[in-house]
Amino acid sequence: MQLKAYTHASVYVCVCARTVRGCAQICQQEGLVPIVEPEVTLGPGDYSIEETAFWSERVYSHVFRLLNEYDIMLDGILLKPNM
Repeated sequence: MQLKAYTHASVYVCVCARTVRGCAQICQQEGLVPIVEPEVTLGPGDYSIEETAFWSERVYSHVFRLLNEYDIMLDGILLKPNM
């Protein structure tokens, strides 16, 4: 997700987290192992490691909060972290 392209980044983070949660939920209901990839892309620019870490932490915390709320079996997912 490109966060700099949106003025309401917090809303976008929540919407994307719900999408990732929904995909994981459907996969587990069908007996598949979901690949959870909360990708964070800040877009073109010169970003510090601190800013990148801030947005990554924010996205990951929203995704995992929703995964927990909807009883997604965390030991039954494959996490693909951002690079």
